[in-house]
Amino acid sequence: MLKLHEMSWRHVVLFALGFAWLALAHANGTPTIEVIGGGALVVLGEALRIWATGHIRKNEVLTLGGPYRYVRDPMYIGSFLVTTGFMLAGHQIAIMLLFWLMYFGHYMPRKRSKECARLLQIFGQPYADYMASVRSLIPRLTPYKGGAPSRFSWRLCIENNEDGIALLLVTAAALLCIKSFVLKVTLPLPPCLSPWF
Repeated sequence: MLKLHEMSWRHVVLFALGFAWLALAHANGTPTIEVIGGGALVVLGEALRIWATGHIRKNEVLTLGGPYRYVRDPMYIGSFLVTTGFMLAGHQIAIMLLFWLMYFGHYMPRKRSKECARLLQIFGQPYADYMASVRSLIPRLTPYKGGAPSRFSWRLCIENNEDGIALLLVTAAALLCIKSFVLKVTLPLPPCLSPWF
Protein backbone atom coordinates (compact mmCIF):
# COMPACT_ATOMS: atom_id res chain seq x y z
CA MET A 1 0.00 0.00 0.00
CA LEU A 2 1.22 3.55 -0.77
CA LYS A 3 2.82 5.14 2.27
CA LEU A 4 2.82 8.88 2.98
CA HIS A 5 6.60 9.23 2.49
CA GLU A 6 6.31 7.46 -0.92
CA MET A 7 3.81 9.98 -2.31
CA SER A 8 4.99 12.04 -5.26
CA TRP A 9 3.42 15.19 -6.70
CA ARG A 10 1.57 12.93 -9.19
CA HIS A 11 -0.14 11.12 -6.32
CA VAL A 12 -1.16 14.44 -4.78
CA VAL A 13 -2.60 15.58 -8.13
CA LEU A 14 -4.50 12.29 -8.54
CA PHE A 15 -5.98 12.54 -5.04
CA ALA A 16 -6.95 16.19 -5.66
CA LEU A 17 -8.61 15.23 -8.95
CA GLY A 18 -10.40 12.39 -7.18
CA PHE A 19 -11.83 14.74 -4.58
CA ALA A 20 -12.82 17.22 -7.29
CA TRP A 21 -14.55 14.41 -9.19
CA LEU A 22 -16.45 13.40 -6.06
CA ALA A 23 -17.47 17.00 -5.37
CA LEU A 24 -18.75 17.46 -8.94
CA ALA A 25 -20.37 14.03 -9.25
CA HIS A 26 -24.12 14.22 -9.71
CA ALA A 27 -26.21 12.87 -6.90
CA ASN A 28 -29.68 12.03 -8.11
CA GLY A 29 -30.34 9.17 -5.70
CA THR A 30 -31.46 6.65 -8.31
CA PRO A 31 -29.38 3.96 -10.03
CA THR A 32 -29.28 5.01 -13.69
CA ILE A 33 -27.78 3.31 -16.72
CA GLU A 34 -24.68 5.49 -16.23
CA VAL A 35 -24.27 4.34 -12.62
CA ILE A 36 -24.82 0.67 -13.44
CA GLY A 37 -22.66 0.78 -16.59
CA GLY A 38 -19.97 2.80 -14.85
CA GLY A 39 -19.92 0.40 -11.92
CA ALA A 40 -19.57 -2.55 -14.30
CA LEU A 41 -16.60 -0.86 -16.02
CA VAL A 42 -14.93 -0.22 -12.65
CA VAL A 43 -15.32 -3.87 -11.63
CA LEU A 44 -14.12 -5.12 -15.02
CA GLY A 45 -11.14 -2.75 -15.04
CA GLU A 46 -10.05 -3.65 -11.52
CA ALA A 47 -10.48 -7.39 -12.23
CA LEU A 48 -8.13 -6.96 -15.22
CA ARG A 49 -5.63 -5.05 -13.07
CA ILE A 50 -5.72 -7.76 -10.37
CA TRP A 51 -5.25 -10.47 -13.00
CA ALA A 52 -2.27 -8.55 -14.45
CA THR A 53 -0.59 -7.70 -11.13
CA GLY A 54 -0.91 -11.33 -10.05
CA HIS A 55 1.51 -12.26 -12.83
CA ILE A 56 3.99 -9.41 -13.10
CA ARG A 57 7.44 -9.30 -11.52
CA LYS A 58 8.51 -5.80 -12.52
CA ASN A 59 11.98 -5.56 -14.06
CA GLU A 60 12.84 -9.13 -12.98
CA VAL A 61 11.11 -11.46 -15.43
CA LEU A 62 9.50 -10.79 -18.81
CA THR A 63 5.87 -11.44 -17.91
CA LEU A 64 4.11 -13.52 -20.54
CA GLY A 65 1.35 -15.13 -18.49
CA GLY A 66 -2.22 -14.18 -17.64
CA PRO A 67 -3.55 -11.24 -19.65
CA TYR A 68 -0.05 -10.49 -20.98
CA ARG A 69 -0.50 -13.44 -23.34
CA TYR A 70 -3.20 -11.43 -25.12
CA VAL A 71 -2.31 -7.76 -24.68
CA ARG A 72 0.90 -5.94 -23.77
CA ASP A 73 -0.55 -3.31 -21.42
CA PRO A 74 -3.48 -4.86 -19.49
CA MET A 75 -2.92 -2.65 -16.45
CA TYR A 76 -3.32 0.48 -18.57
CA ILE A 77 -6.51 -0.92 -20.07
CA GLY A 78 -7.76 -1.70 -16.57
CA SER A 79 -6.93 1.81 -15.36
CA PHE A 80 -8.69 3.29 -18.39
CA LEU A 81 -11.82 1.22 -17.70
CA VAL A 82 -11.82 2.09 -13.99
CA THR A 83 -11.46 5.83 -14.61
CA THR A 84 -14.04 5.81 -17.40
CA GLY A 85 -16.42 3.87 -15.16
CA PHE A 86 -16.11 6.34 -12.30
CA MET A 87 -16.60 9.31 -14.65
CA LEU A 88 -19.68 7.66 -16.13
CA ALA A 89 -21.11 6.73 -12.72
CA GLY A 90 -20.63 10.32 -11.54
CA HIS A 91 -22.28 11.69 -14.70
CA GLN A 92 -19.06 13.49 -15.65
CA ILE A 93 -19.21 13.08 -19.44
CA ALA A 94 -17.22 16.24 -20.27
CA ILE A 95 -14.44 15.30 -17.84
CA MET A 96 -14.50 11.74 -19.19
CA LEU A 97 -13.98 13.00 -22.76
CA LEU A 98 -11.16 15.25 -21.56
CA PHE A 99 -9.62 12.27 -19.75
CA TRP A 100 -9.80 10.17 -22.96
CA LEU A 101 -8.09 12.95 -24.92
CA MET A 102 -5.30 13.28 -22.35
CA TYR A 103 -4.97 9.50 -21.91
CA PHE A 104 -4.64 8.60 -25.60
CA GLY A 105 -3.12 11.87 -26.79
CA HIS A 106 -0.43 12.36 -24.15
CA TYR A 107 -0.18 9.77 -21.38
CA MET A 108 -0.16 6.51 -23.34
CA PRO A 109 2.26 7.60 -26.13
CA ARG A 110 4.68 9.06 -23.55
CA LYS A 111 4.41 6.10 -21.18
CA ARG A 112 4.69 3.57 -24.01
CA SER A 113 7.84 5.11 -25.50
CA LYS A 114 9.60 5.30 -22.11
CA GLU A 115 8.46 1.87 -20.95
CA CYS A 116 9.21 0.09 -24.23
CA ALA A 117 12.73 1.53 -24.29
CA ARG A 118 13.31 0.45 -20.67
CA LEU A 119 11.95 -3.08 -21.23
CA LEU A 120 13.97 -3.49 -24.43
CA GLN A 121 17.08 -2.51 -22.48
CA ILE A 122 16.30 -5.02 -19.70
CA PHE A 123 14.97 -7.99 -21.71
CA GLY A 124 16.39 -7.41 -25.21
CA GLN A 125 15.29 -9.59 -28.12
CA PRO A 126 12.63 -11.62 -26.25
CA TYR A 127 10.79 -8.36 -25.49
CA ALA A 128 11.28 -7.15 -29.09
CA ASP A 129 9.69 -10.41 -30.34
CA TYR A 130 6.85 -10.04 -27.84
CA MET A 131 6.30 -6.40 -28.80
CA ALA A 132 6.15 -7.38 -32.49
CA SER A 133 3.51 -10.06 -31.80
CA VAL A 134 1.30 -8.55 -29.07
CA ARG A 135 -0.34 -5.12 -29.41
CA SER A 136 -0.37 -2.59 -26.60
CA LEU A 137 -4.11 -2.05 -26.10
CA ILE A 138 -5.95 -4.27 -28.61
CA PRO A 139 -6.00 -7.90 -27.41
CA ARG A 140 -5.06 -10.85 -29.60
CA LEU A 141 -7.64 -13.54 -30.18
CA THR A 142 -5.12 -16.30 -29.51
CA PRO A 143 -2.54 -16.38 -26.71
CA TYR A 144 1.08 -15.47 -27.40
CA LYS A 145 3.13 -18.66 -27.52
CA GLY A 146 6.62 -17.27 -26.86
CA GLY A 147 8.31 -17.58 -23.48
CA ALA A 148 7.19 -19.39 -20.37
CA PRO A 149 3.73 -18.51 -19.03
CA SER A 150 3.42 -17.61 -15.37
CA ARG A 151 0.93 -18.58 -12.68
CA PHE A 152 -1.34 -16.12 -10.89
CA SER A 153 -0.24 -15.20 -7.34
CA TRP A 154 -2.09 -13.13 -4.73
CA ARG A 155 1.29 -12.42 -3.17
CA LEU A 156 2.34 -10.63 -6.36
CA CYS A 157 -0.86 -8.55 -6.27
CA ILE A 158 0.10 -7.35 -2.80
CA GLU A 159 3.75 -6.79 -3.75
CA ASN A 160 2.54 -4.71 -6.70
CA ASN A 161 0.32 -2.65 -4.33
CA GLU A 162 -2.92 -3.67 -6.02
CA ASP A 163 -4.51 -4.25 -2.60
CA GLY A 164 -4.12 -0.53 -1.92
CA ILE A 165 -5.59 0.38 -5.31
CA ALA A 166 -8.56 -1.95 -4.74
CA LEU A 167 -9.15 -0.41 -1.30
CA LEU A 168 -9.01 3.08 -2.81
CA LEU A 169 -11.55 2.11 -5.48
CA VAL A 170 -13.92 0.56 -2.93
CA THR A 171 -13.63 3.73 -0.83
CA ALA A 172 -14.34 5.97 -3.85
CA ALA A 173 -17.36 3.84 -4.80
CA ALA A 174 -18.66 3.93 -1.22
CA LEU A 175 -18.27 7.72 -1.04
CA LEU A 176 -20.10 8.14 -4.35
CA CYS A 177 -22.93 5.88 -3.12
CA ILE A 178 -23.18 7.78 0.18
CA LYS A 179 -23.26 11.08 -1.67
CA SER A 180 -25.79 9.89 -4.25
CA PHE A 181 -28.15 7.70 -2.26
CA VAL A 182 -27.85 8.88 1.36
CA LEU A 183 -26.87 12.56 1.37
CA LYS A 184 -28.16 13.35 -2.15
CA VAL A 185 -25.99 16.45 -2.43
CA THR A 186 -24.38 17.92 -5.52
CA LEU A 187 -22.04 20.89 -5.69
CA PRO A 188 -23.99 23.74 -7.34
CA LEU A 189 -22.48 24.88 -10.63
CA PRO A 190 -23.01 28.03 -12.71
CA PRO A 191 -25.78 27.49 -15.31
CA CYS A 192 -23.28 27.78 -18.20
CA LEU A 193 -21.33 24.76 -16.87
CA SER A 194 -24.29 22.61 -15.78
CA PRO A 195 -24.87 20.92 -19.19
CA TRP A 196 -21.23 19.82 -19.29
CA PHE A 197 -20.80 18.47 -15.77
